[in-house]
Amino acid sequence: MSSFIKKNKLFFILLSVFASFLAWQIIAYPKGNLVLFLNGMHTPAADIFFKYYTHIGDGITSVIVALVLFFAVKMRWGLLTLLTFALSGGISQLLKTVVFGPVPRPHRYFEGLNLLHPVEGVKIAYLHSFPSGHTISSFALFGMLIFILPKNKIGVTVLLFCMAALGGISRIYLGQHFTEDVLAGMLIGTLCSMVLYYWVEEKKGFMASPKLDKPLLKLKK
Repeated sequence: MSSFIKKNKLFFILLSVFASFLAWQIIAYPKGNLVLFLNGMHTPAADIFFKYYTHIGDGITSVIVALVLFFAVKMRWGLLTLLTFALSGGISQLLKTVVFGPVPRPHRYFEGLNLLHPVEGVKIAYLHSFPSGHTISSFALFGMLIFILPKNKIGVTVLLFCMAALGGISRIYLGQHFTEDVLAGMLIGTLCSMVLYYWVEEKKGFMASPKLDKPLLKLKK
């Protein structure tokens, strides 16, 4: 595991910095402070961007990426990405609905105070706040992509990490989740991708067949 972490050092540095920032917000400021700050900076352009960008964590993106990898890059990577989505999604639903239950979201927490700006076209959720399922899915997907793609391209790692982080930030901006929901989501999503990648690629667990090293389209030729 130490060699795996070393190979992905930049990702874990970025993860630590972002996690530390979120943890500082949780410890140093009242509950919902970052939600009110980001949501309070709303602009028409930001509303449109985050309204659509937040869907990067709803699962459809993960399935599309998995299919592209499976058919055009490497079948193992496609299956691994799909499995990561299934595992992270299952854990998300278990935690949100069974373990933590109907925890109030920001719009319920600040209900009646007229503090949050509702973004037009975004369906407001009021319960099952912890953890953020969209953030779990975002970090599971982009974490896996960082792990499987070449490690010598710093820009790729930074870009993919920023895409994952923006998925979490979108949930705060839209008033759908608290900072702690996003922090937990990024850690859970990353852990899911780490465990599955290490099990399949590093330890050569199941899916070890050499046939899976090729894309399906090439295999058919």
